[in-house]
Amino acid sequence: MIFAKEDINTPIPAMIKKIKKTNGYTTEIVFSLQDVMNNKQLLIIKEEVINEFNKLLRKIKNIVGTNIPSKIPRKKIWEIGHTILEERKKIGKKYGVDITNIIQAVAEEIGLSKSSIQYMVQFSAMLPKNKVREEISWGKYQEAIQLINKTDFNQCITLIEKGELKTTKEIRNYVRQKNNERRTK
Repeated sequence: MIFAKEDINTPIPAMIKKIKKTNGYTTEIVFSLQDVMNNKQLLIIKEEVINEFNKLLRKIKNIVGTNIPSKIPRKKIWEIGHTILEERKKIGKKYGVDITNIIQAVAEEIGLSKSSIQYMVQFSAMLPKNKVREEISWGKYQEAIQLINKTDFNQCITLIEKGELKTTKEIRNYVRQKNNERRTK
């Protein structure tokens, strides 16, 4: 990390923005004026953080190719979500910066919806890669991701694998029931 540990307790929030210029668009990182006034190092590392973000985009574009989310193999979907999580952590640790809108920024840059990217990130956070099953449709995984508890999510996936939850409607009802149980405890 560029900053000494005592200089920064939590990463400084930043946003990735596409800025229109006379010769097209450019990607910029935006910090609050107060953060820049308090820490001039932000002006020095800004290009490095943008470069890290651009590397992340290239990795994701290589995984996605020309596919839409429903056509991307589930393990590749997991990989996309995991890559975003890991790169966000890496940028935070190395530069002391948290890109707070990373999901939206990635979505805009690669042409997928914010919700698609959000599901991918949640998917990788909820399930280890070795538990991902290609035979379970992405739509079913998306329904199960709505569970607010990781244990309930894993139970739901097991029920899907066993054929006890067959349709997205059955999964949706299961999710609703489990989430209601969790909220009333």
